[in-house]
Amino acid sequence: MSEPVEATTTRLLGLAVHAASLRQQAAATNLAQAATPGWQAWRVEFEAGLAQARQDLLASGRVRPSSLDGVQPRLVRTEAPPAALDGELAALAGHMVHAQVLLQGLSRHLALLSQAAADGRR
Repeated sequence: MSEPVEATTTRLLGLAVHAASLRQQAAATNLAQAATPGWQAWRVEFEAGLAQARQDLLASGRVRPSSLDGVQPRLVRTEAPPAALDGELAALAGHMVHAQVLLQGLSRHLALLSQAAADGRR
């Protein structure tokens, strides 16, 4: 049985919000540890895991739910030292804006689902 489109959209938005949250954590930690000798910066791996979902979307115009199996954003250490303080601050600000936009999108999506459910009960 296939997963409804709205469930896949909700799942994708949830994963993106989680990735944005991890990016904020990574940037804040990198900022706090910028002066620590030997510190290796954190970054988030997420987009590479969405490669199959992207291919599905390009090929058929929809994302197969199975292409999201095992996709989880995760924190990883980089080999590079943290960026300069101004770079980390700019990254943190960008991640905050991105997370807000994603949360607004998720909120609107859930509001539409709620409206559809309410109209269906009339």
